[in-house]
Amino acid sequence: MPRNHLLTEKHLPELRQALDTQTLTALSASYGVSLSTMGSFLRKHGVLPEYDGWRPERYDRLLAAAARDASVAEMAALVGTNTVELKARFEQLLAMISKVGFTLSQLAVVTGVDRTYWRQYIQEGWLTTSRTGRSQRLPVAELVRAANARPELFDYQAVPLTLAKSFGLSNLPAPPLFKMVTCRSTSIESRVIDILASSDGPRISYKVESCEAIGGVDLWAPLYTIATCPRCGLRVSRFSEKQRYADEPGDSAPVKDAMASKVGLRWRCGTFETLDGQVLDQRALERHITRIAQRNSRERDRKLKLIADIEQYDAGGSSSIL
Repeated sequence: MPRNHLLTEKHLPELRQALDTQTLTALSASYGVSLSTMGSFLRKHGVLPEYDGWRPERYDRLLAAAARDASVAEMAALVGTNTVELKARFEQLLAMISKVGFTLSQLAVVTGVDRTYWRQYIQEGWLTTSRTGRSQRLPVAELVRAANARPELFDYQAVPLTLAKSFGLSNLPAPPLFKMVTCRSTSIESRVIDILASSDGPRISYKVESCEAIGGVDLWAPLYTIATCPRCGLRVSRFSEKQRYADEPGDSAPVKDAMASKVGLRWRCGTFETLDGQVLDQRALERHITRIAQRNSRERDRKLKLIADIEQYDAGGSSSIL
């Protein structure tokens, strides 16, 4: 973008759009003007709000700027004040939150997690709030406790250091890399597969049930991800039902065994075996799949794909990033 020392109204559309992805400091540098000049120009044309005294909304803008790790100079330009007053007001804001706790809006700004979800977490009983007048507030100590108990709630290491230190989040240990989540989907309809003995092989009889019906399927997934169940294909709650965490994913054999149950097999010690304990080599495995597919080539290919998925399943890499 060319450097322009004179800001005009023709720049407003691109400035409005650029503010969604760039800091005020970066914009000022791009246009070759000072922070104060850029702030004054945007305020004059209604892109930034005018000075309105230190009302709650102004403190909210200040906190939002701090959560983006903006410099003191940039925060001052954003809220329309000088750096001396900015520092004093910022310290006042941090002290107030430390004393009476976060509003849900403040909590959403600091953590990057929408207030709707925090309300849900409170209803689940994972956090305990207090009341200050009409306002529901979450004590700072309660946020620290919850993050320590359920580190997948939010990425506390991504909170800017100024805020993290003020609220005690910087004292938390490094979060674990993995969590155990549980699929309890009922999407798989219960059905019985019963194939009589013939010249092709012995009788095959087994029941296919949903993930919920078999007691749930426990999956290891990276901490800040939403996992997809490899058995039913649906997304799983990103919260660890059993609050189990580790720096390495746990044993994937139970997941593979749960997947194998869909085709009447077990996964034991790195190999497939029948329900009566007969280990299957590759040829026997393919014959088994052909029989339960009832010679339907499309169904056979789909089940062979499941076999390949079981063999290749990676507990640490089968999730989507939040």
